[in-house]
Amino acid sequence: MIEKGLLTLLKTTLTPTASSIYAQLLPQDSTFPAITFSKVSGPREYCHAGQMYAEPRMQIDCWAKGYLEAKTLAENVRVALSGYTGTFDSKKVMACFLVNETDIYDPDTQLHRVILDFRFAIEE
Repeated sequence: MIEKGLLTLLKTTLTPTASSIYAQLLPQDSTFPAITFSKVSGPREYCHAGQMYAEPRMQIDCWAKGYLEAKTLAENVRVALSGYTGTFDSKKVMACFLVNETDIYDPDTQLHRVILDFRFAIEE
């Protein structure tokens, strides 16, 4: 499961840069800066011998009260993940690439958010 491995990597690499890291939703009582992450897609590659690897796309949102604070957190996430190889929950991560980055401001919450989309290649 990529989510468990990703959470472990983010917590060990980014603490104390991110006050909080959550799966999918940002709780109302969150402290900032914070991170949320979720799986956007999870295609798998096959050959005649069967399944070879998975290519999940993960969205990581970096939240902060200030724009530059959100950008700094996003840069720390990018450095931690871009080009990453290793293991997630005993699965071999062959590659991780940043494929998109978007900046958003939400006037209702007055929070800045940087959305990072990463594509992983994981042996199954």
